[in-house]
Amino acid sequence: MRATEADARVVREGEALRFHGPVLRDRVATLWLAAIPQLAGAATLDLGGVTELDSAGLALFGELMQRN
Repeated sequence: MRATEADARVVREGEALRFHGPVLRDRVATLWLAAIPQLAGAATLDLGGVTELDSAGLALFGELMQRN
């Protein structure tokens, strides 16, 4: 069973951006739009809830780290 886009999400908890679900190419744009407004002041990207990751997801995390 393939995960749906609704399974991928990012939430701000304190100084952490917590990612949950699959971080895959077809979800990166949605996650990007959700993460950018929450990024200022975040000290940590918490990937503990990530269930799948591809190269597009890895690039998303790299770009978020560079911007902060």
